[in-house]
Amino acid sequence: MEKAKVRLLGLSLAHRKGRNTAWMVECALKAAEKFGRKVSDVAHVETEFIDLAQKKVEMCWECPDYPCRPRLGEGGYLSHDFGCPITEDYLAIKVMPRVAEADGFIFGCPVYNGTCTSQFMIVMERLRAGIWKGYFTNKPAGAVCTATMNLAGQESLLQQMNNVIRFLEMIPVAAGLGAVSIAGLPYGPLAGEDDGKTIGVKNDKYGQWQAVCVGRRVAEMAVMIGLAKQQLGQRYTEEFARYYAPPHGDDSWAWFNLDSEDEEYLMNLTPATFRG
Repeated sequence: MEKAKVRLLGLSLAHRKGRNTAWMVECALKAAEKFGRKVSDVAHVETEFIDLAQKKVEMCWECPDYPCRPRLGEGGYLSHDFGCPITEDYLAIKVMPRVAEADGFIFGCPVYNGTCTSQFMIVMERLRAGIWKGYFTNKPAGAVCTATMNLAGQESLLQQMNNVIRFLEMIPVAAGLGAVSIAGLPYGPLAGEDDGKTIGVKNDKYGQWQAVCVGRRVAEMAVMIGLAKQQLGQRYTEEFARYYAPPHGDDSWAWFNLDSEDEEYLMNLTPATFRG
């Protein structure tokens, strides 16, 4: 059987370039590469890292006519000429082509004011346009985060990140919610003492272990899904949903309907006739 080709993309969505969040994402990607070497007889795993710190990314315009989604045109034909109208910023030129090719994702974000960075939300809102291109559905994704100290909002941030992952129709995978790391005391400087160079998470061994778990699980799932797609062949494109968020084209509502006999069964159910 031909090897499954698996591409994993790591995105760091911090404001500071090449610091703690970027390091955690790279740690997860290196764990994915290690797993790839273990299964190199059945899969080829490659990774790519993009640091979006200080990159110009336009906010989603929330266009009233939704040009990013497929629509029915004249005569009831589905238009294939759709997509985000923002085409000239860093995300459109550099990131989205990599997103389209990826089979799994690692997202990294630091805690800001107990929640995510503005860069994280801007990028995630823009990525939503990729749903209708089939960029995300059934692809595994993991979340890693950093903070200066304990109890700074790491758990709630990971929950937010996983919520976004789900809404983009990806499969959130990790050991728990994801990976949490401490960049400040006792591993590194506090914010007011930061020299702009120290990467405190290098000393947080438990955070590193969590990042390794995230990277490995994303790689494991991506390889399994890749091998399954190979086995399914054309059946995958014929029978598996390319995406779930409506609209689905000229038979969009039929897509949600059960078979007639199953609908009849459900409508005739009473408290006494349920199975089991």
